[in-house]
Amino acid sequence: MRLLIIGTLDGQIGAASQIAMARGAKVRQAEDVPAGLEVLRTQGADLVMIDVKRDIKG
Repeated sequence: MRLLIIGTLDGQIGAASQIAMARGAKVRQAEDVPAGLEVLRTQGADLVMIDVKRDIKG
C-alpha cells in the first residue's frame, strides 16, 4: 500500500504512519496541499491522510 500524508508527522498522524510502515506500507509525506497534489499526480497513492488543520481548497 502507498500512503500519502499531507501535513507534519507529529501527534496521531505520525503514530499512524509508524504503524503503516511497520505493516509494510510505503509512506510519503508532503508538507502542504500543493506538494501533496503533485505527489498524487506523479506517483499516486492508495490512501491519503491529511491534517484536519490544513486548508484543502488547493
